[in-house]
Amino acid sequence: MELLISSNINSIRKVYNKDLVVTTSTESAAILLEKHNYDALIYDDADISPLTGIASRKGLTIYPYSEYLSTGNTVSKLTATLRKTLSKPKTKRVYKQTIISIWSVKGGVGRTTLAKTLAETLPTDLNILILDLNFQDGGSDLSYMLHLPVLPHMGMYLKNRTKEAFEANLVEFRNNIYIMQTPPRLNLAEGITPGDIKQMIDYARTMFDFIIIDLPNKEDELVQAALQASNKVLMLTSATEGEIKRIMENCRDYDYTLVVTKPASRMWRTLIGVLNAPVIQVDDLDRDAEQIIAEVV
Repeated sequence: MELLISSNINSIRKVYNKDLVVTTSTESAAILLEKHNYDALIYDDADISPLTGIASRKGLTIYPYSEYLSTGNTVSKLTATLRKTLSKPKTKRVYKQTIISIWSVKGGVGRTTLAKTLAETLPTDLNILILDLNFQDGGSDLSYMLHLPVLPHMGMYLKNRTKEAFEANLVEFRNNIYIMQTPPRLNLAEGITPGDIKQMIDYARTMFDFIIIDLPNKEDELVQAALQASNKVLMLTSATEGEIKRIMENCRDYDYTLVVTKPASRMWRTLIGVLNAPVIQVDDLDRDAEQIIAEVV
């Protein structure tokens, strides 16, 4: 996998469907280079002199963006690929129109990990969408975890809010898994409403068998809209006393299944008893994803 440094939107747009990680600054590129192993460093309009030492130490090839383009066609084929995928006959219908929201009352419990793992564990003949609603400056955890390109993103869809715009601004992660990612800056999603959330879910229902919504650890109008459109809600928790209290206070209006992972207390079963909700206990979100799917779908 290569790393591209560019702040040129047109350049980024040309390569967003490639197996390529895009960053817009040398500072973030330095962090990525230290944390991950890349095959090459591609630069467009950036001064990469601060990165040559890291690149040399890691044995990376460095070459300009124009040379990368000359290696082949970089025009995105996302829309055509998605339409071809949608036309394939299905052998499994049990998951049709399933919408799962993954929620928690605190960060760091593994919501995004679970969203990714569930998508990868479901049968490959299903068309799956992950709808990311974790808006934050610098990009969401999902975008970093999956090494998604900067473009396209939800902010681009919000410019005209049509079904065609929704389809055109999905990111293809696998042949059957697509992502609607949040924009890298909060101001690119200014003006988003609960109606926009409902509309995106309605569009997704016509295109996908299984929709996974990665929610932030808060309750606001956008989260409420997603929860109301879901037919399954997974409340991820480590079952601390504080979490149980917050769930009891803030989530009483919703039907949810507790997914308890790495419980903080040996008394966790007693603590969650006050919630009167179904419980799935897992030791490892990656390893136990099939168990979660079997119990909630």
